[in-house]
Amino acid sequence: MSLHGHPIAVDGDVENRHGIILTKNYEAKKYGIQSDEALLQVWQKCKDIIIV
Repeated sequence: MSLHGHPIAVDGDVENRHGIILTKNYEAKKYGIQSDEALLQVWQKCKDIIIV
């Protein structure tokens, strides 16, 4: 599976209530996704984002 061209973000530890974006790629940035943004807000901006 190629991830090229897909919005991708790295999040913190959801189980420890750190569900925030640590970093993202340029494709995710096009959707207005920012570092330190809550995961719920990210999903509202981009339903197809791949979270790792």
